[in-house]
Amino acid sequence: MKVAIITGGAGGIGAATARQLLERGWGVAIADLNVDAVETWSNESKDRVFAIQADVRDKSCAADTCDKVVAKWGRIDLLVNCAGVNRHSPFEKLSLEDWQFVIDVNLTGTFAFMQAAAIHMLKSGSGAIVNISSIAGARGVPDRCAYAATKAAIDSITKSAAVGWATRGVRVNAVAPGFTETPLVRRYIDSGNIDIDQLHSTTPMRRLASPDEIASAIVFLGSDAASFITGQTLYADGGFMAEYGIPSTYKE
Repeated sequence: MKVAIITGGAGGIGAATARQLLERGWGVAIADLNVDAVETWSNESKDRVFAIQADVRDKSCAADTCDKVVAKWGRIDLLVNCAGVNRHSPFEKLSLEDWQFVIDVNLTGTFAFMQAAAIHMLKSGSGAIVNISSIAGARGVPDRCAYAATKAAIDSITKSAAVGWATRGVRVNAVAPGFTETPLVRRYIDSGNIDIDQLHSTTPMRRLASPDEIASAIVFLGSDAASFITGQTLYADGGFMAEYGIPSTYKE
């Protein structure tokens, strides 16, 4: 049985990824603060779900989580770094505390889990890591500078790790979702902080992604079907990054 660790896997894209892996017969360890939420979707596969309460900001969390998974199942085949937070604020008003919080969760947490999982993967000479980036890492994003900065950095450390481990059997890639209907995004829409019509209009496919669509990209990059793919960021964004930004003026 192949084994995956998913940080932030209790809900949203992480939970969708876990469900797809479980359908393929994997064992899945969920590292999340909210382990109670795992119960709502894991009943049918309880023997292959390992919920670990984890705060990715804790310096010992990554190593402890990976050690527990190896002690239970003897291996780590895939790490998905899905844990992430955001703090909205105009750039000039963003507090250092909020900046540091986002950096600690999104970037340092990702780095620590990559390092901890790789220690086990490199010993076995195989494994895959998929980090969750974002379209925000490649574009200017008002009022979310800390979030965008971490996602750009995740693209960078993905490449660095990928080339460093390429001859040692460990692949590292990232998935950069476009606008996705996660519970968090839905709350922003319902509260009026995000304009759903604007999201649709700026996405060429004119809709949001479902968590399952992003999960499919993650599962692909973590599978043997992607065995010659490393150091890449896959934009699962409905065409957002490809959009020129100016509507056609052609007339017959």
